Amino acid sequence: MSKFFYILTIISMVVGGCVAGFMFLTAILMSPGLGVISLMLTAVYFAIVIFLLSRLPFWPRKKPGQSRLWVHAALLWGGGVSILLSLPMGTPLIEIFAYTSSHSSAASWAGAYPEEIVKALGVVIICLAFTQLSRPWHGLLVGAVIGLGFETVENVLYGASGAQLHPDSDWLGFWQSWGLRVLAGPGIHIMCTAIAGWGIGWALFAANKSRLWRIRMVIGWWLVAFAIHFAWNYDLVALTPMVIKVLIIMVAMYYIFARLCIVSTKLYREDVGHSYTSEIITRPDLKCHQTQ
Repeated sequence: MSKFFYILTIISMVVGGCVAGFMFLTAILMSPGLGVISLMLTAVYFAIVIFLLSRLPFWPRKKPGQSRLWVHAALLWGGGVSILLSLPMGTPLIEIFAYTSSHSSAASWAGAYPEEIVKALGVVIICLAFTQLSRPWHGLLVGAVIGLGFETVENVLYGASGAQLHPDSDWLGFWQSWGLRVLAGPGIHIMCTAIAGWGIGWALFAANKSRLWRIRMVIGWWLVAFAIHFAWNYDLVALTPMVIKVLIIMVAMYYIFARLCIVSTKLYREDVGHSYTSEIITRPDLKCHQTQ
């Protein structure tokens, strides 16, 4: 565990908690009744996802002297810090790309570019802050929890704003927004940040690998996450192509995540743990140990 990154994580938790609280309050003020309902639905969604993630075989088990603080840190990074750092970049990027390229890709650049960078940064910081996070697959889990935090706050805001923007009915706008968020590809942020976290985990915790290999792992898997998010946000205008696009992306991202979970489970079961000795092992000691 790095003391510097641990302190940085604690600071990020305070900032993230304030930002997430402000976002929740904003949703309630925008639409008091539906804002509260949005919070309740989000709490259910959050509980289900955390339950499923914690049942994965390679989820870090709590040992004596260890805490679950990394989970809270990841949630607050995703639901607070990521939003705080992404929003100021997102709006200008939409304007820039709307004028320089096309309106269809503006939301893709504004969403995928800053959000995936900031969330990936959180994976690095949190993985380096806690001793129980020491395996490549832990990057995937930290990424998934960060993505869950981001998605949790986003769902609350989209639910409340959907109610305000619908021309005929707050109820209809609310449920349309929630339907699109939860039914049409649930877990987009969870999957993307988990995939990026997989590469980060290998870069941080793999043994006997070159620096170039580690850089390739980070960039390569981050680009996969970026491509999924970029394609998801890309506006095809017509309904039928949009539906086909969403279905293809859902199949791709769920398949990749499932494969990474299968590989992680296999590696976890083959993992023999760390070796530890309080003294230096000399050659006679080693020879004696081998003959016993």
